[in-house]
Amino acid sequence: MVVECKRYVADFKAVEQLQRYVKKIKELKGLQHVRGIIASPKISPNALQMLHDLKFEWKQANPPNYLERYDKKQK
Repeated sequence: MVVECKRYVADFKAVEQLQRYVKKIKELKGLQHVRGIIASPKISPNALQMLHDLKFEWKQANPPNYLERYDKKQK
């Protein structure tokens, strides 16, 4: 299983990144099936459709509150 975590909105770039990770794990471990999940507070409609097409999943998840202090320094 590969889980890609995003702090804000997951877009198609996040899905492409997850796809690359899943492909690499399959190659390195010699596996036929690797589950791919994106965890984020929100996801764009295009990204969600792309996930479904690739048979990956999206789980709504919010980052822990203690990470809020870093939001001002990171975009």
